Amino acid sequence: MIVACWNVAGRVTRLPEQAERVLACEADVVCLQEVTQSTLARWRSILSARDYVGLEHGELPNGQGRTRPLAVLTACRQPIRRVALSGMPWPERVLAVRLGDGTELVNIHSPISSKPEMAKVRTHEAVHAHVADVSATPRIVCGDLNTPRKEHADGTIWTFARDRYVEVEDCHYEHRWREDGLSDHSALLARLRIHRTAG
Repeated sequence: MIVACWNVAGRVTRLPEQAERVLACEADVVCLQEVTQSTLARWRSILSARDYVGLEHGELPNGQGRTRPLAVLTACRQPIRRVALSGMPWPERVLAVRLGDGTELVNIHSPISSKPEMAKVRTHEAVHAHVADVSATPRIVCGDLNTPRKEHADGTIWTFARDRYVEVEDCHYEHRWREDGLSDHSALLARLRIHRTAG
């Protein structure tokens, strides 16, 4: 399974170029962050026209005092269904879906630390509580977490790619997409092998 994950930075005028790069990856699953009210319909249309039959997104709030609400969008070449998540302070920022093979995928765009009411901490706690629940279902968490899993004294980090059910066969950043000004984030492309347990 190839997963393309990218914070598209809400870009409107560069969206056609962004879509061209995303589609060229021929990913099985596309997880986007920072989708806006202005770009959501266009992303859905572009992806559905290229055989992404499973499309879900976080519901953008009306008002709530936030000046620029941002949502996540998950697209898959197979049907998907939304999985309920509880305790999310900004529910448009986290989306869990179940793929046709049973794998669960959580697409997250974590608020930054300075946001009020500990939105980042509460988001991470809620995601952790969800994925820590014992399950034989393989789970993939991806997105813009705004933090590594662990930082070592020598400057190296552990990402959230370490998991007993999912082996990362290949993973790399597409820095060129950022360097070309299509976003202020590099995209992440990963080829994953899902390990299934009996039962």
